[in-house]
Amino acid sequence: MSFNKSKNILSKEDYDFFHLNSTVSTMNDVKNYLKKKYKNCVIISDTQTKGRGRRGKKWHSPKGNIYCSISFKNFLPIQNIFLFNVLVAISIQDTFKKFNSKKINFKWPNDLYFENKKFGGIIAETFELLQHKYVIVGFGINILNYPNLTKYKVTCAKEFSEIQNIPDFMEIFFQILFENLKLLKKGNLDMVMQIYKKSLIFINKQIEVKMIDKSILKGQFITINKDGSLKLKKNNDFINIYNGTIKI
Repeated sequence: MSFNKSKNILSKEDYDFFHLNSTVSTMNDVKNYLKKKYKNCVIISDTQTKGRGRRGKKWHSPKGNIYCSISFKNFLPIQNIFLFNVLVAISIQDTFKKFNSKKINFKWPNDLYFENKKFGGIIAETFELLQHKYVIVGFGINILNYPNLTKYKVTCAKEFSEIQNIPDFMEIFFQILFENLKLLKKGNLDMVMQIYKKSLIFINKQIEVKMIDKSILKGQFITINKDGSLKLKKNNDFINIYNGTIKI
């Protein structure tokens, strides 16, 4: 696979780009690179031996899918860091539209869905080196295959899109990503959030949220706040949930 076009796009944005055959974790690789160079980078790998998702969960990483991490020099208040997650999500959605896939939705806080099936996920972490503050966003997208799970339905892009190869997808993704990034840098936080909210599943519906302590909160899904928390209406009270999983 040749990622030369992606590399050229990223070079113009002052990013270094690396394509690996295999790695432990692209998230770890980006952190290690930042420690050495203090420069933004993108790392994509064909496979990962210890890919991870939210809360340290293992991310199944066979060959044929996308495993990518990208760093951003942080320019947002700490309470708005979730917007980097949103930035990548809506950029992935816009990219799929270029491949005739128009039913891409988001499940709070970090899942990518086609109709009612999960096909990807996003993870964002802050990373600080001396006076340098970064946000690292990693994402995995099932392109050719997906794990056999029983907890929820899963799918891959070959079943619902016209993607021919990963380099073509990534080239368009990076073009869109940096256009959307300009919106954030110009302060259009509300615009970016509204785009994201339009594609949230379960919005305005009754949901169950499994908390970290495994307790369950039930109520109406009202909205997502700029800090990434889910606003739940329970009886006549409003609760902001920062960590949890919507049960399907």
